[in-house]
Amino acid sequence: MDRKTFKRFLKRKSSVVGGIIIIIFVSVAIFGPLLIDRDPLEMDLRNTYQKPNKDHWFGTDNLGRDTFTRLVFGARITLIISFAGVLIGT
Repeated sequence: MDRKTFKRFLKRKSSVVGGIIIIIFVSVAIFGPLLIDRDPLEMDLRNTYQKPNKDHWFGTDNLGRDTFTRLVFGARITLIISFAGVLIGT
């Protein structure tokens, strides 16, 4: 990307917001598992449908699994599939 294109990119708010969202998504997918100590498949039936709290940032699902952990690991899988699709498409 040359300088002129980059300046045009920065002038559009929607482009900058989209770029920031993509950077956050990729960062969470790459570095998130280093910060998480839970297994995304671990069930705790005593803690189903919990609201967000300090132990479960996004709460839990119907089987007591941590929603944030599942989101991070799902982002990794989504990123891998997306890059594979782009590579195959090119």
